[in-house]
Amino acid sequence: MVAVDHCRVAARGLELSCRRAGAGPSIIWAHGLTSSMDDEDRLPLIDHNRVASIADVVRYDAVGHGQSADPVDAGIEADGGQQVPQRAS
Repeated sequence: MVAVDHCRVAARGLELSCRRAGAGPSIIWAHGLTSSMDDEDRLPLIDHNRVASIADVVRYDAVGHGQSADPVDAGIEADGGQQVPQRAS
């Protein structure tokens, strides 16, 4: 098992949750459109630990996914100064 560092990075005023493991050439690993890192851990299509045995794998949850900040909850305005629409309850 490869050691995993958990981290948080700021992007456009929001925090992204990320995980980094391995050494070597860097690979940025983005999850699928409707998933998250945790979803991919539960239902892996590719073994990221195996990839981390030969590369520096940086995984992250996109804004609004998994453990990353949600722009609606943060009240962040979209480009052009328009408020991001609230979700229906």
